[in-house]
Amino acid sequence: FQRLFAQLGIATVHALPARRADAMPPVGPNTRFLLAQPFLGETARALEDRGAVRLDALFPFGAEGTTDWLHAAAQAFGVDEMHFRAVIAPGRERAK
Repeated sequence: FQRLFAQLGIATVHALPARRADAMPPVGPNTRFLLAQPFLGETARALEDRGAVRLDALFPFGAEGTTDWLHAAAQAFGVDEMHFRAVIAPGRERAK
């Protein structure tokens, strides 16, 4: 997903958990987050308690879920719709 976010022009992307405990990303009111699996309710609440805002999206399961998940990020970061479609097109084609 990091590669796709970079292609979309979303430069600052972090994933939890961090690879190292001392490398945790900053979280606050300017943080937007997506959940990648349905078992992260407690994590979502902890992020929201720190001011982060959850982006509403399907989970990235299958072509439709992944497209919706990436689209939520693209919309939140003002990515042009045509650019979004061009970036995800190869993956959607492979998923057929």
